[in-house]
Amino acid sequence: MSTQAYSKKQIIQTINTALVGLFVLFAVIMPQDEYNIKIGSLIIVLVLNILPILNLNGYSKAIFLFGFILTSYNIIISIFLTKDIIGNISVGYPGYILLLYPIIKNSNIDFKWIVICALKLLAYLTAAIAILDLLGILVFESNPIVIWLITTGNAMIGRGSHLMLYYMVFIKTSPLLFIGLMYGFKNKKLYYIILFTIAILLSGTRANVFALVIAWALAIFLFYIKTSKARVICIFVIIVMGLLAIQFGLIEKLLDVFARKSTGDETRYGHLVGVIEFWESHPINFIIGSGFTSKFFSYGVNDYVSNIELSYWNLLRQVGIIAFSGMMVMYIYPIKLLLKKKKHKEMVIAYIIYLIIAYTNPFLYSSTGMLITLYMYYLCYLKEKIYEK
Repeated sequence: MSTQAYSKKQIIQTINTALVGLFVLFAVIMPQDEYNIKIGSLIIVLVLNILPILNLNGYSKAIFLFGFILTSYNIIISIFLTKDIIGNISVGYPGYILLLYPIIKNSNIDFKWIVICALKLLAYLTAAIAILDLLGILVFESNPIVIWLITTGNAMIGRGSHLMLYYMVFIKTSPLLFIGLMYGFKNKKLYYIILFTIAILLSGTRANVFALVIAWALAIFLFYIKTSKARVICIFVIIVMGLLAIQFGLIEKLLDVFARKSTGDETRYGHLVGVIEFWESHPINFIIGSGFTSKFFSYGVNDYVSNIELSYWNLLRQVGIIAFSGMMVMYIYPIKLLLKKKKHKEMVIAYIIYLIIAYTNPFLYSSTGMLITLYMYYLCYLKEKIYEK
């Protein structure tokens, strides 16, 4: 290979790495994409690499099927149903994120390193916001970063006894923190475990906190308890701790927090009633969908809405049962591959936790949801000797 050709290849790899890194950074830290940097970097890197993407011999055809064909089908059908071109493209584009895989592969990009670095930054940001407020150095009300995150819709931040753990620094990509947590357990990195545990706790949501308990339990069993005797002892300790929690009234306090948040659960129930009523009135839309930007009347808010926190139900309403089934295969397929290969069990746990949390949060089919799905597909075909660190 000539020096000129080699230099050209290096330049292409550098540009691709920079664009993919930029996309991941803004997808993790600023999911609302106030300045269109996330979508801009994604479009540029996909356009620059259109030939590698179309070369199906270079990567898994399943990724092209899910990332291009299924995504394009959903957008086209949605446009046909609603006549809203721009709106449906802006809501339906996340599936194209899977097409970053052949770019990552051909440019030999260390995608794992990029993702973990972005998640570390997210964890640092979450912890710093709460600690600065706790110490009185920079309280929420005068913190320009906090004000910007709230006003742009990138986060929900607050404090008070009505919250589960007094603080809530919920940046909307916080469920991705479980990737960093399980990475720490897998690689025996205590600093990572502590950092991501603190960040998840500070996110302040019921789902994240309960998922954290489950993640810790599974990680301990998977990586630290090897013998059946040790596992029996661990189960006994957990039972004793549970009984002590009941004895000292901790369960009642926890239930009290739940009761204060029951309004959100009632709203979700109202959403579900509205979705089912919509299908009863429009049965054909259960088959073909109603479009990404279509609206329905929700009894949860007593108004017409297009996006709700019940992600799976809303996605089913938007794309219909046929396309929805294909999308569920898209989400589940990397789990099957990794379990079959007996690799990255820790990330399978993190991914399943994300999919469960996504049930009551509107980030299943989003840049956040497709980013973690892309990461799982990346791990499916990862050559450990090259990338593992």
